[in-house]
Amino acid sequence: MKTLEALNHPGRKVVSSPLFPNTCSLNILQNIVIVGGGTAGANVARPLSLELNPHEYNIVIINPLPFRIWLPAILRLLVQGCDMKDDVFVGYDKLFHFGNGVFVKGMVESFEPGNGRKGGEVVLEGGQKIKYHSLVLSMGSLWEGPPSIPFQLEKVQTHVENYQSNFEKAEHILIVGGGAIGTEIAGEIKDKWPDKKVTIVHAFILLLNPAYTDKFRRTIGRGLQRRGVDVILNDWVDYPRTGDVGKVDIQTRFKESIIAVNYIVHARGPRPNTALVAKSLGDSVLSPIGQIKIQPSLQVEGYDNIFAGGDIIDWPEQRQAMKAAVHGKCIAHNILQQIHGLPMKPYNGQTEMLYLNRGAIYFGFLTGLILKDWAAKRLKGKDLFIPTFKAQQGCA
Repeated sequence: MKTLEALNHPGRKVVSSPLFPNTCSLNILQNIVIVGGGTAGANVARPLSLELNPHEYNIVIINPLPFRIWLPAILRLLVQGCDMKDDVFVGYDKLFHFGNGVFVKGMVESFEPGNGRKGGEVVLEGGQKIKYHSLVLSMGSLWEGPPSIPFQLEKVQTHVENYQSNFEKAEHILIVGGGAIGTEIAGEIKDKWPDKKVTIVHAFILLLNPAYTDKFRRTIGRGLQRRGVDVILNDWVDYPRTGDVGKVDIQTRFKESIIAVNYIVHARGPRPNTALVAKSLGDSVLSPIGQIKIQPSLQVEGYDNIFAGGDIIDWPEQRQAMKAAVHGKCIAHNILQQIHGLPMKPYNGQTEMLYLNRGAIYFGFLTGLILKDWAAKRLKGKDLFIPTFKAQQGCA
């Protein structure tokens, strides 16, 4: 992997390099800069590192943590305390083919498009600047509750240990939100502690959301109830945060009493992490809920050399890692096409699918194909798609 210092001197032979440089002053115009090292960003960087000439283009990926987090597996780590940190947190040292790329550990403060909206600069916290030829925005989501891994490295271990401890000692856990995250948390709890009391409160009339058929949503609800999970639908809990509450009785908005709750876990849907975009380009490039307006080529509206992928884009589909991976590959392809003056490929969306460990699998074909619990255990529950994740990081 190239160092940032060496990239300022392209004629210099690179002998060795630190894996996670903390500062930079990259001033080469042909930088492909990727902000966010999650699923979308990694799937842009890896194919580009194979296809682009390293003497002409630098691939730079910027992320606040020195590893990528595999969200489909994070809940098992946090709930059950499994020894799987090396499977959930994987570094960037093998991401680039032949070491043809640079990882920068840092936070992006803003970015500035160039004159005529060609090229531009990314500004890191501390003021360091990196010029870009093409920019990819893939900052992901801001979560509540267990998936809200801190951006500060020194806080990650505490986050993990606190959740593991609280899940283990609580006798009655209240989960606020019955979407994919909430139902997965409930399933993971029941896997390890079948007799632990779990209650889900969800705002819709069925679990999950209307992107999925009522039949599938009822299947998930019945499955959890068979395992002893209490499900309260079409109701809300106005408790401000995730945390240990001692032992309290909670009343929902519609006066349903939940007795002797020890631990409250917020599992409501995430928010797009796009404050950086509003600061840099203005609110006009964002939808009313803060997602980035894009063209079918995954270019940001009005900016030919800025692309976006993952949870932050304004596209009518559910936010999932498998979709973000396809976004990344589409962006990588279109950057190559743009460089060579060729037509770009439109992103046409993907069929809705949902794999709920210990629940069921949904395929959005026709009226919706449902595979029951045995299939979910076989296809996701056993390995949580960790081999796929590691392959994307170059660790297969």
